[in-house]
Amino acid sequence: MKPHVHRSSVKPTLPPIDQLIGTANGLFVKQATIDPEVGDEMIILIRDRAPIIDMLIGLQPLMLNIRGGVDRNVLGQVAWILFSISEPDSCDAPAFSTYHCFDPHSNRDTEFWQQVADQNHLHLFMIVGDKLRDFYTFQNLGFDTQFNYIMEKRFPEGGNAVEAERLFRKERSCNDLLTRADGHHRHILEISKRDLSDERLVDIILGRNQPGKS
Repeated sequence: MKPHVHRSSVKPTLPPIDQLIGTANGLFVKQATIDPEVGDEMIILIRDRAPIIDMLIGLQPLMLNIRGGVDRNVLGQVAWILFSISEPDSCDAPAFSTYHCFDPHSNRDTEFWQQVADQNHLHLFMIVGDKLRDFYTFQNLGFDTQFNYIMEKRFPEGGNAVEAERLFRKERSCNDLLTRADGHHRHILEISKRDLSDERLVDIILGRNQPGKS
């Protein structure tokens, strides 16, 4: 996994929001430069109206969850990645959820998600309009595993990926994907560098003293 370390003094900033994601609301995975010494990295942005963003910011602690898989319908196959935000004890009844689809045989698509999988942490930005309301840093505890799972489970190439995705979106809701028994589901642990010592951060990165681990 590639090195990905920010200076302790860096304060995450963003390029103009409309330049990154346009004018729509939703969850976006984009490339941006947060720290010039690190360079380009993949980030997650959620933009919505103030009441929704305020509700998400109010979750303490906020957890980012990921479930991924591959489906096949009469038109072809679709890889999907479901993002949801919840409190730690309610990951199956999240406050927010959305999914992204991609063609598991497209080099462009797979290279994009491979970049996400290669990072050892992710930044999440909460935005109202063009104003940054809050940001979080998450230690990636398995997206590389998620991505490998998707690639291993893909079907032989064939069909029409665009039409297959259109049909998939008609037939599948976030709730459907949340309850999928064959979906690969992992939690991403929030790291607030402002509140953690260097020693505690190392414990988390090395997998020591995590919930459910001895």
